[in-house]
Amino acid sequence: MREMIELAWFSCMKLSKGQEVRFKDIQDVIFHEPVEVGNGLVVDSVVSYVEDCHMVVRVVASKLHFEKQESVKTCEVYIIFETMDNSKLTQVIP
Repeated sequence: MREMIELAWFSCMKLSKGQEVRFKDIQDVIFHEPVEVGNGLVVDSVVSYVEDCHMVVRVVASKLHFEKQESVKTCEVYIIFETMDNSKLTQVIP
């Protein structure tokens, strides 16, 4: 979970062009499948919505099956961040 929050923070920092952002809330956590010991884990994030000073970041974790050469989505997390000084950001609408 920590890696997912840190990756989401980096995505927010990139969108805000270095303007400081802070964690506000975890909006939703969706578990799809368990991750077995020995599986690799890939984590991706994208800023999916921006309004005023708030950003919603979607983070997806997928497990890798090395023998099968495939990945399967295991978890999705939606995390909300806000700018430190409440300044408006460039709007992003899905």
